[in-house]
Order: sequence, then structure tokens, then C-alpha cells
Amino acid sequence: LSKNKLSELPSEITRFTALDKLNLYHNRLVSLPEEINQLCHLTYLDISRNQLSVLPAYHCKLPLQVLLVSHNRLVSLPEEINQLCQLIELDASCNQLSHLPIQLGDLQHLEALNLRKTFWLNCQEVL
Repeated sequence: LSKNKLSELPSEITRFTALDKLNLYHNRLVSLPEEINQLCHLTYLDISRNQLSVLPAYHCKLPLQVLLVSHNRLVSLPEEINQLCQLIELDASCNQLSHLPIQLGDLQHLEALNLRKTFWLNCQEVL
């Protein structure tokens, strides 16, 4: 569904409960519906290059291994991010993060963290 100028996620997407990869790259999304949690096998989510200012905590209930949220308008990451216990890669580059949650340090399987061109005030507690 990448590069389709979507302003909202079609509700029909939740019918694909076996879906393990969802690419919503380069659309016009300002939010994602809570119903996305019905995609209980989703391990890869690319929501890069959209217009998201918030990454809701309910996304942290998915079994994601890869979460790509670069080039949005995010000002924070949810404290519940540590619930993504299978997460291997997080790309939050090119956002406007004001801080990083201390819980980010709890991600034991995280191998790749991209924060380039991301502005933040205080990430000392994570490091």
C-alpha cells in the first residue's frame, strides 16, 4: 500500500489477520486505527514518510520485529515501546523527538537503532 496518497488506513486491512508484513511507506497518514492490533502476526511495519505526530501505545502490542517510522512528525515514542520484546530494528530517523523513553533500553533483541537527523533534548537516561 505504499505511495498511494492514503490519508487513512482502509478498515478492510484488518481482515487479513495472517498478514505478517505491512508497508504503508510514503502516504499521507496522520494516524493509524487501533484495529491494526487485529493483525496479530504482523512482524514488519513500515509507516515511514507519512504525517504521524504520535505513535500510539496500542501498536506496542504487536509482535513486531521491524518498525520503520522515519520521516514523520513524531515528537516522542511511547513508553510502552518495551512491550515490543521481539523488536530487532527501529528506524525513527528524521523526526522531531524531544526525548527517548528510558524503556527503549529494555529492548533486549534490538540490533539496529537509527536516530539520524532526529532532534532530541535528553536521551542520557537511555544511554
